Amino acid sequence: MASSVAQRAPARPAPARVEAKLLVVDDEQSMRDMLKIVLKRDGYDVQVAENGKRAIELLRRESFDLLLSDIQMPDANGVDVLRVAKDVNRDMVVFMMTAFASTDSAVEAMRLGAVDYLTKPFNVDELRLKVRQHLEARRLKEENVLLKKALHAQHGLSNVIGRSPAMLALFQMVGTIAKTNSTVLVTGESGPVRKWWRALSTRTRCAASIRSSRSTAARCPRRCSSPSSSAT
Repeated sequence: MASSVAQRAPARPAPARVEAKLLVVDDEQSMRDMLKIVLKRDGYDVQVAENGKRAIELLRRESFDLLLSDIQMPDANGVDVLRVAKDVNRDMVVFMMTAFASTDSAVEAMRLGAVDYLTKPFNVDELRLKVRQHLEARRLKEENVLLKKALHAQHGLSNVIGRSPAMLALFQMVGTIAKTNSTVLVTGESGPVRKWWRALSTRTRCAASIRSSRSTAARCPRRCSSPSSSAT
């Protein structure tokens, strides 16, 4: 394919906040070498592949956070590499680059999950910024998922003792009520049982809030207290 290089490599790039593993795929050695130098200076662990076949082998053997691949290559093209990358890890950040831009290839790459489509020659500083932004967004997304799981485990019913039919029916009732904004009236004498019910219903409502797809942040809307007694 025609020889092309990016416009320039920055002399003193800012270091990356979090090290990530990147795979650069291009059949032009000058492009591979330049991108490896620039991205390694940013603090990333960078591996290179000289063609699509080699890239597919690496993707199936190792774990990568980001793929930067040329599209036009002699054996397996960049779209084939993109398909394998998303099959191995659907959350992998993928950039496609080419000196022969076409609408069809761009649309196909974006449909398969590429986050950007770069036409050579491109500005290296802009590429570095986009890589950093997308990796940071991926890290925040992963942290959010882990936080939701941790909060659900903390405020759910799995750690409440009670397996009798009456308690199972109570759990089901609490779970149903927690999905609504209704006010619940608990009658009876004051004491440990009423306090336990109040704490249980609050914990369950927090868990329902965490599970809700409408929640934009994984946080408990109330200060939850643990049930002070078990029931059978």
